[in-house]
Amino acid sequence: GQAQVADSMFPKDAPYCDIDLTPRWDYDLQKAQLMNCQPEAAAADDHLPLILGLTLGIGIPLLLGIGAASFFYGRRSGYDRLDKEQKEQRKRELEE
Repeated sequence: GQAQVADSMFPKDAPYCDIDLTPRWDYDLQKAQLMNCQPEAAAADDHLPLILGLTLGIGIPLLLGIGAASFFYGRRSGYDRLDKEQKEQRKRELEE
C-alpha cells in the first residue's frame, strides 16, 4: 500500500472528526508479517475437507431420500383419499 493508515473510525474531513487520537500507533511491517504467520501444527489439524465430505456425502443423499419418501407417501395417501371420496360420491349417486 500507498494509502494512509486509518487511525480513527471516521474520516478526517467529516465534521468534528479532525481530532487526533492518542496514543497514535506506528505501523510496524515486521511485526505485522510475524503476526500473519500460521504455525504448521494449526495447518495440519485442518479437518475442513473431511467435514465437507461427510456433510455432502451423507447429508444431501439423506435429505433427498427423506424428501422422496415424503413425496411418495403424500401422493399415495392423496390417491387413497381421492378413491375413497369417489366411491362415496358414486354410492350417493346410486342412492338418488
